[in-house]
Amino acid sequence: MESIFDYELTQGELNRFNLRTPEDIELTKEFEKEYPDDRYYRLGLLFSMRGDKKKANEYWSKVTDKGMLSTLIEDC
Repeated sequence: MESIFDYELTQGELNRFNLRTPEDIELTKEFEKEYPDDRYYRLGLLFSMRGDKKKANEYWSKVTDKGMLSTLIEDC
């Protein structure tokens, strides 16, 4: 199961995802197992932040709850 943790996150990216402690990271990993839309959303954000819009859109297209994508304007 691919997630943002499969990519070497910078400290800035960790902060952007509000992952400041090891506990935050573990809770997010567990949450993403149960809620794949959140995992795809975060992957899309990661690649968007890194400037790879094509890859970001690939992940965002996997989000089944399209209402979740309405927050993209706020996150990007």
